[in-house]
Amino acid sequence: TKSIISFILILITINLFGDNEKVYQNDKRIILQEGLSQSRILSIIEDERGFMWFGTADGLNRWDGYTFKIFRNIYNDSTSIPNNVINSIAEDMDGNMWIGTNNGIAFFNPYTEIFKSIKENDSTAIALGANIITACVVDNQGNVWCGTDGFGIIKINHLTHKKEYFFYSKTNSLQLNKSTALFIDSQNRLWIGGYLVNSISAYNISSKQLAGYKVQGISKRNGTNQKTYSFYEDFENRIWTSIVDYHSAEGNLYYLDKDQDEFLNYGNLISGDIVTKFSDSFNTIRSITGDDKGNIWFTSLLSGIFRFRFGENPTAYYKE
Repeated sequence: TKSIISFILILITINLFGDNEKVYQNDKRIILQEGLSQSRILSIIEDERGFMWFGTADGLNRWDGYTFKIFRNIYNDSTSIPNNVINSIAEDMDGNMWIGTNNGIAFFNPYTEIFKSIKENDSTAIALGANIITACVVDNQGNVWCGTDGFGIIKINHLTHKKEYFFYSKTNSLQLNKSTALFIDSQNRLWIGGYLVNSISAYNISSKQLAGYKVQGISKRNGTNQKTYSFYEDFENRIWTSIVDYHSAEGNLYYLDKDQDEFLNYGNLISGDIVTKFSDSFNTIRSITGDDKGNIWFTSLLSGIFRFRFGENPTAYYKE
C-alpha cells in the first residue's frame, strides 16, 4: 500500500541520513519511542502475513502496525539470531525468513520463532569475510543467494540448506568477491553489485552463464572507488542501478534497456531540463523501488525521498 511504501522509504532515509541529526531528529525520536531497537536501519521487508521486518545494527525488529518485537542474539543460545547486525532480509516461498548478519546467515521460522545459524567454520573463509552477509535474495525455485564481504556468493537450497559457492577468486575479482547488492530480475538473472572494476555482472541462473555489462563513463582505472548500492527493474524491464563513489559520496544513476549491452547514464533517457535541475538528487541515490502506478521512488543523499515518473518533474516527499 501507499502508506507502507511511504513508511519504508522514510525509514530507509533515516538510515541513510543518520548522521544529520538536525534534519531527522524528530522522526528518529518518534520511531524509537514506539520501540524500534535502533534508528540505523539496514534492511526492510514486508512478509506474506503483512508484518514489517526491520534489520538494524542492533537486532531484528518485527512491527505489526502497533508494536515492535525485537530479536537479538542471546549468549550460548543456538536458537537465537547469531548476530545483532542485520544487513539483509529475504522471505522464501514457504514464508521462512533468511537473514544476513555479520556472523552468518540465520534461517528463521516465523511461526516457531526459532533461528538456525548457517555459517562457515573454516578459519580461512571466515578471515575472508564469508560470514559477513551483505545481501540475500530468493530465486524462482526458492533457492537463496547470499552475498558476502570477501568470499563470493553462497547459494543455499531452501529445503536441504545445502550450500554451493560461486565467484570467489583468489587472484583478482574484487567485484564478485565483495557483494554490496544482489537483485534477481524477471529473466532470472542475478545482478551482482560490488566495487566496480569496469563492469556490472549478471549471472543467468537458468543457463548458468555470467555476463558483464560496461557502465558509461566508468573505466577500469576509475572504477574501484565506485560502489553499487541498489538495483531495480521497472515496468518496461529496464534495469536501474545506483553507483556512488564511497570516498566522495558522489555518484550517478544508470539504466540498461533490454537490447543494450551497456548501462547508460540516466541523462540519455530523461529530459535534459530535468537532468539539469535535479542533478544533485539523481547523482546521490542510495535506494530504488517502484509502485504499481509506474512511479520510481528514490532515496537520495541530498534530496531525501523523491518520486519520478517519465514526462514529469521529480516530486520530493521527504526533505527539510
